[in-house]
Amino acid sequence: MEQRLRLLLTMLPNELGTLDITNTPSEHNIMYLMENWLRSGYYLSDKEIPDDESLVSPTVLDIMAYLLLWIIINENGLLSETISNMFPLITNWSHRIEKLEDINYLGISIPLLPQVKDEVLNRRPKLVDILDTIERTVDLPIVRAITPIQVDWNTLPPELDPQFAQVSQSKSIRKKAQIDNLAALFGEIIMNNDHIKTVVEFGSGGGHLGLVLACLYPQINFVLLEQAQEANKMCQTRILRLGIENVKCYELNAQEYEGDYDLALGLHCCGSFTDMILSMCKSKRKSFLITPCCYGHSQPEISNTSPRSTELFQQHKKLIFPAADFSSMSHRDANDDIYYDMVHPKYQLALRCMKIINYYRGLSLSSTHHISHHILTPINITPKNLCIVGLINDIIT
Repeated sequence: MEQRLRLLLTMLPNELGTLDITNTPSEHNIMYLMENWLRSGYYLSDKEIPDDESLVSPTVLDIMAYLLLWIIINENGLLSETISNMFPLITNWSHRIEKLEDINYLGISIPLLPQVKDEVLNRRPKLVDILDTIERTVDLPIVRAITPIQVDWNTLPPELDPQFAQVSQSKSIRKKAQIDNLAALFGEIIMNNDHIKTVVEFGSGGGHLGLVLACLYPQINFVLLEQAQEANKMCQTRILRLGIENVKCYELNAQEYEGDYDLALGLHCCGSFTDMILSMCKSKRKSFLITPCCYGHSQPEISNTSPRSTELFQQHKKLIFPAADFSSMSHRDANDDIYYDMVHPKYQLALRCMKIINYYRGLSLSSTHHISHHILTPINITPKNLCIVGLINDIIT
């Protein structure tokens, strides 16, 4: 049964690795994902089904989803009442799909799910309606999944391992995966923009990202800025142990640094810190690669390029910003390691909020920068997994 379930999952939409199918997910996680597919319009919608339903054929996706639902109900024992109560969109879709003639050729039948009341089907959070309206009003940019490089950590000096900086093993694994992603994105930028000679990492912490990049790109000068004394001291220790000469570390905040640079770098810049860096890059006309964090404390500069959506965003940002943070979706497993539930609908909602916030961040810099949006993969290495890249317009190659 598990093999059939996993085979079907490989064939269904799995946006940017949302569902880890190396191990068979729980029935509820699969159902949550199916509900999101329905909300995203992947299946037949009411508008596509005419009065004479005999004229309609199910899509291949409908058929695979029907088989998946049949396995879950008949072999995994998920109660039909549970499905109706928790997943009204799936229930509504199953009633429509059962009427299509081609479904009968499958030779299987799903037990009739209890009819969902209209008030249940339409009971949607206010925030979802707001996001729907914004997404209909603007063309959100494509968020490109990063293909991380495979940094051979075994051949690098041990001082570059996050565990050298007293990071736990489980967190070190996630941190390495994050660095693999940003190193890949950084490599693309450097390959196409050979004018970049000096890079400043704001909020560098113990130097996890900046020191690795400094070793991989000895031709580039790196300046690491960290105002926390202990983290800065650890960074200095690692630099001395590594003996590398193309990197300097200073105990300064972003506003205190007066040196020149070509590219600003930041991994998990918290809240308004991201917006401060973006504002600096706009005024100084500097390129940047930033992974924002703590969206609930953000204060982005908002452009008036799209007045209708901007007004709606400004009006409801007190709802949108906190919803972009989903640390509550983190859990600890039997080994006390943190993992993130990326299938949970609250994550899907948070991801939409993050995309919209970053869209408006990029919009405010569109007159000076070419903006692109990216996502770290696999997405469960961090809940704050979106990146913004801005290259000043006059050096785009």
